[in-house]
Amino acid sequence: MSGSSHGTPPVLVVTGAHPQLYNHDLAPTSPEGRTWGAFSIFAMWMSDAHSVGGYTFAASLFFLASPAGRCWPQWSSGSPSSTF
Repeated sequence: MSGSSHGTPPVLVVTGAHPQLYNHDLAPTSPEGRTWGAFSIFAMWMSDAHSVGGYTFAASLFFLASPAGRCWPQWSSGSPSSTF
């Protein structure tokens, strides 16, 4: 990665923050330290949207929203017939 600095980026100082609730590592980066472009944001969105955890969560919502009498017997017997 050429051109990247290994120093700490400048952070915004939160005035009035309690010392136990403020962490320099988690503080927001100042505008001068923000280096993400459109491609970086797009790549982060794609990796978040197409994750195994996301698909598992969506499948569990479909399973929970469907009546148990319609979907469970087919899955347990392996029958390809429709119950609609």
